[in-house]
Amino acid sequence: MMREIFPNIGLPQTLDEVLKAIDCDFEAEQVPVLQQLKITDTQVAYAPIPGYSLIQRKDTQAPLGVNSARYGLSQYKDTLAFLNDIVGSKEAEFVSGSSTDQGARVYIAMKAPNSLVFAPGDEIQGYYTASTSHDGSGSIQLTFTPLHTKTQTLLTSLDFGVVKMRHTVKVKDRLARASGTVAKMNEVWTRHADKFAKFSGLAMTDDDAKAYFAMIVPSDTEEVHPRTQNTRDKLYDLYKVGMASNLPSCKDTLLGAFVAALVFGDYYKSVRHSIVGRSEKDAMIESRLTGTAARFKADAYAACLKLVW
Repeated sequence: MMREIFPNIGLPQTLDEVLKAIDCDFEAEQVPVLQQLKITDTQVAYAPIPGYSLIQRKDTQAPLGVNSARYGLSQYKDTLAFLNDIVGSKEAEFVSGSSTDQGARVYIAMKAPNSLVFAPGDEIQGYYTASTSHDGSGSIQLTFTPLHTKTQTLLTSLDFGVVKMRHTVKVKDRLARASGTVAKMNEVWTRHADKFAKFSGLAMTDDDAKAYFAMIVPSDTEEVHPRTQNTRDKLYDLYKVGMASNLPSCKDTLLGAFVAALVFGDYYKSVRHSIVGRSEKDAMIESRLTGTAARFKADAYAACLKLVW
């Protein structure tokens, strides 16, 4: 599952290598948005729409986003340059990357040296995903996305461990950002690793597990809808006999129930086809990193927190 989102691109050492491997080393440009005006039945003219601009790829002219005409365009290689400083300080290493909508949004996967080892082959590794876009949001987001190695599932922590930063290309700001980001990354890892350890130490009966799954797949009515019950049953099945069910940290524990939710979110949660022409692959990436599957996994994590507090 990890490789479906972030393909194997070798051992990239720099941001430029990652961007090139995922076809995002292009230059973007800002052009006017034009309105078609009818002059006669056979003649038309085009006039710029005040206040708006289009960001497009220079190489293919693919549209990436419609923004304010005052939007300050900066290139991916510049806005994410601080990641090179993090990697250069040995605080993380580049792993891979992915993009959606022809490069309108880019995701860079980085592995930190942190890991929580329960037993050989049973561990959670520290990963982070840096993302930015040309959609006008003007921000960079670094998200804590730890990897459960056995199932290759990522926890997309939408509500915890998310650092948002504004674009800047100044070297002084870039270096300060890298240093500050490392400190926040380490703080987030320490906090979450402690929680994961608590999850693995909380024993669960079968009824406890079913109650947890009812928390994360609630029913709107007193009578549980068959679809809701089917989802709960699938989660319970993954918990009891899934690929992580016999791991020491997961067998009959809250962590095992949580990992079942991660597996369900990444492997079984359906992705609706986009009405705006987004490819099935792009829809899958967005769902698992920021969309419906990501929200399901984040809610499952929040439910775990309620049980250990």
